[in-house]
Amino acid sequence: DLKDFNLKNLIRDIKVVPESKKADSLLEEFKKDKSHMALVMDEYGTISGLVTIEDILEELVGEIEDEHDSDDEDLIQVSENEYIANATLELSEFEQKFNKNFNGMDAETLAGLFINKLGFLPKVGDKIELDNMILAVTAADKRKIKKIGITIKTNT
Repeated sequence: DLKDFNLKNLIRDIKVVPESKKADSLLEEFKKDKSHMALVMDEYGTISGLVTIEDILEELVGEIEDEHDSDDEDLIQVSENEYIANATLELSEFEQKFNKNFNGMDAETLAGLFINKLGFLPKVGDKIELDNMILAVTAADKRKIKKIGITIKTNT
């Protein structure tokens, strides 16, 4: 019965580790504690991220595909000047594909670049302009960007 449901009964403590924690040491802790994730804290005590056992294993052996991972390509060309990208596309891959350089941007993914430029979490239809490109959010939910449309402007 939903009236008797208490979220408090499901909550478990989560490990908090410093950013300086070595991956091999954290992997050993995960095994010992039978846990699979930890919050990562910076030197100021601010949470800077979340790390999972899968993240560590993928650093060691490469990408691990599972039933939750999408088989979609990260970047699909839909016409001569238009692309659709997964928002999780690595910024380095985006830079390489389009011969761009966004050094100084505090972002690792295309979504991070978009959020960095706007200063807030965009919704579907929000756009930014980068050099000769227009990027537009084409799919998103309340928590994250999912897909970004890329249009290359031509000099016509």
